[in-house]
Amino acid sequence: MLDPSRGAVDRCGAGSYTSTSSVRDAIYEKGVPVVACFVLAATLAAPPALASHPPRMPTVERVLVHPEDPQRIVIATRFGGYYITRDGGSTFLHVCQEAMGYDDTEAYPGHYSRAGSVIVSTGYSGTASSVDGCGWSTWAPPGPVFIADVEAPSETSLLALNSAPNGEGFQNQIWSSTDAGSSWAPLGQPLPPELMGFGVSASADSAELFVTARSEANVELVSSLDGGLSWQRKVIAGDTSASPRLVGLVPGAPGHLVVLLAHEQVDSLTPADVLLISTDAGESFQTLYQAQRGLPGASFTEDGVLWFGGPEDGLWSVQLGVAEAFPIQISAAPVRGLTWSQGKLYSIGDEATQGYSVAVSEDGGHSFRPLFSFCDDHDELTCGAGSSVNALCSQGIESEIWEPLGEVCGRSSEPPGGSADPKEPAEESEVRGVLCSLAPPLSGGFYAGGFAFTALALLARRRRLRSARCKP
Repeated sequence: MLDPSRGAVDRCGAGSYTSTSSVRDAIYEKGVPVVACFVLAATLAAPPALASHPPRMPTVERVLVHPEDPQRIVIATRFGGYYITRDGGSTFLHVCQEAMGYDDTEAYPGHYSRAGSVIVSTGYSGTASSVDGCGWSTWAPPGPVFIADVEAPSETSLLALNSAPNGEGFQNQIWSSTDAGSSWAPLGQPLPPELMGFGVSASADSAELFVTARSEANVELVSSLDGGLSWQRKVIAGDTSASPRLVGLVPGAPGHLVVLLAHEQVDSLTPADVLLISTDAGESFQTLYQAQRGLPGASFTEDGVLWFGGPEDGLWSVQLGVAEAFPIQISAAPVRGLTWSQGKLYSIGDEATQGYSVAVSEDGGHSFRPLFSFCDDHDELTCGAGSSVNALCSQGIESEIWEPLGEVCGRSSEPPGGSADPKEPAEESEVRGVLCSLAPPLSGGFYAGGFAFTALALLARRRRLRSARCKP
């Protein structure tokens, strides 16, 4: 099921609205760009070390809300870890991704259970779960791992879709948990290995299963009516540039499901996203909404209203499960992710242009009040000596809470009288600017040619950058 924001998973950096397949696409379809990625990684990692965090502000990718207590919210960010509040946003406490078992800085799908556990995919590391945010239990299936999606078909069950690169194909298996992610068991038979899986959704008893996937020729819906013992494949579209996001089953409307054909919004030539709906359990699909560009936000209410939107399209809603569905624009305000919970709509924004990273509406999307901003003062989550948070967070620049530098947030961190690094030679400062301009995420396609050349040039001059640090 689609989370509030599509997010990116490319460890070298991928642009806004990138798909969960970025790394997998690069490995199997874009070999040369991957070389460029590893060249830059070697440049940054080799001693003497350069700053390994991006100088720009992190971005919010997902918002998880406890289904019965709106005071408890988890915000997942890219390049910035997780932020937890138990008082409705009055205070947010930071948890680094290292403590959760991550080996990268992305934000993957997750779920906030009624029992109070937060369960998140950690991508190539498996899953992590915690009740208090301090102690995290990790799990990974045997063999190749990439948890593409996490779904909760009922209050007592969780599903995780593993679709990991394996040889010339993928290892595809749905896993089920009935103890809030502490243990998992395979559900049904593996899916065909020639498919790259994206999203999973299911009926409350998990007898009906739906998986969106992509083959070399099509994007497809793979479905089962017997709990995964057998699978049927239906072609959704022939657009293999699209990542088929399973928004989910329409609440209260059996056989109705929504799929988003998402595209990496690299430039104006990139195809726009399309929302599709099926009212016959995936036998056929019709266009529900044709976007202007990307639609990173989509979330259902309990009574079958779909909220969706994008930076160029604004905020929309549509009542589904009725004879005729007509999307209605609620606001022209840019949307970068959505979560609906208990009568409140949470919208991810662009802090630089909108003044917030997360805002919340209690009047059906007509007005929003800021809820979370990176420019506000936040503290680290305080945990006991034996916790993974205490052991791994605040142990270096990669695991520390993000702090504004330079003129970010309208305040300067430079000492009075000049640069924070006055001894840095002008030439090194100039080269540092080139390096730091590469630190923001790269868009789909990785800009392989120029990027590889720049990385090689930087590698040759590494010894001249001993004092270089990324500053805005």
